[in-house]
Amino acid sequence: MVVIGSCINPPDSIINQCESPVQSELSKILLNLRTEESTHRVIVLRMNLEVGQVNRKLLGKKTRYVYLAVVDPWPNCSDIANVDLESGRVTKFMYGTSRYSGEPLFVPENEDKIKVWQRKRRRRVYSWVCDK
Repeated sequence: MVVIGSCINPPDSIINQCESPVQSELSKILLNLRTEESTHRVIVLRMNLEVGQVNRKLLGKKTRYVYLAVVDPWPNCSDIANVDLESGRVTKFMYGTSRYSGEPLFVPENEDKIKVWQRKRRRRVYSWVCDK
């Protein structure tokens, strides 16, 4: 089983106010259900990435890209990031100064009308943005 998620340090920073800055690593955790062993690999360092979205039709299948909110400064979502889970490459879509949002929402195109070679390129990501 593969789990992609953010490892937050300090762990209780979501619930309690802390004086030290919140640090997050986007990580890939492999769980071997037979041996009950796990391995951990960091995908993206020094970027607080949260509340991710993928194409829901691909849940449970291997996928390469995920869209996440860039949480900076904590707890505000300042941008959206497209993360390549294989290379760790991050493409940021910036909202601008003093603008913040909620989590990104992935909306796939109607795949019945899309040719196979176009499927990787046809997608939309939405989020609400407000001035602060």
